[in-house]
Amino acid sequence: MNEEAYTPQVISTGPFHHDNKNFQILEKYKVRYLENFMRRARTNLENLVRIVKALETEIRQCYAETIELDSDEFVTMILLDAAFIIEYFLRDMFPVQWTNEDRTVIKPWITARMQLDFLLLENQLPFFILNDLYQLVLVTDSMYRPFIEVAFHYFGFLNTQNKPSDSNQFNQIIHFVDLIRIFYLPPPDLSERQPDSRVEKIYCATKLAEAGLTFKKSESQCYLKLKYHEGGVLEIPRFTIDNTTEIFARNLMALEQCHYPTQAYIIDYFLLLDFLCRTTLQISLRNTRDSLLSFA
Repeated sequence: MNEEAYTPQVISTGPFHHDNKNFQILEKYKVRYLENFMRRARTNLENLVRIVKALETEIRQCYAETIELDSDEFVTMILLDAAFIIEYFLRDMFPVQWTNEDRTVIKPWITARMQLDFLLLENQLPFFILNDLYQLVLVTDSMYRPFIEVAFHYFGFLNTQNKPSDSNQFNQIIHFVDLIRIFYLPPPDLSERQPDSRVEKIYCATKLAEAGLTFKKSESQCYLKLKYHEGGVLEIPRFTIDNTTEIFARNLMALEQCHYPTQAYIIDYFLLLDFLCRTTLQISLRNTRDSLLSFA
């Protein structure tokens, strides 16, 4: 197992990597963002602590492991992490709010890596606590949009199907990894996966092509929307592979193993890709004008 695919590199959110000494720069900056958040929300520290403390038991229950932090440490961690995420996401939505200090501390390479760190399964805050704290901001000014829209803006590059934020699919989001999974899921009107179905052994693409199966690039923006046509044609949306692919794949698959074992669409998809691409580079599929796989 590639531990680096699950381990944050620049920022810790939540309890699992809380003590990592490598994140001290942003840990100190979280205090600044908490101060900014209090001014933005027109509230004080005592009120914020009261809100988080009231939800402490529910938040702890969201984590599979027992968190050894005492109540004060846990509440402080959640509050600092949540305030940082909200403030940072709002700066992404409203770039004019970036300060010179922000640009000095949060350099471009940190910005790029932080986006990945926010999508690691071991680096999550429950969505509900972010949403609850954000309500304090929402009521202060009409320019602010609901937090789900703020999250959509930040992770919008992954919403290739342009799903609307008011879709029922987003009513019960667990955390950011869950949000990305929903971005990738087929539209609700497609046939649901059978609970007891599983991907059995499939021949590689070269052998299937030799047996008469034709592969065709689909124009669908849903990676999981594979379609078989009578006559032996399999339509597959183009899938781009880059240096972040393994991180996305492993964390989404880990989420499905934990929370969606009977709706493991992502797992099925990557298992299928694994079967199809077993032979050396699958040149017949990749080196064509309508290549199904793209390497960034």
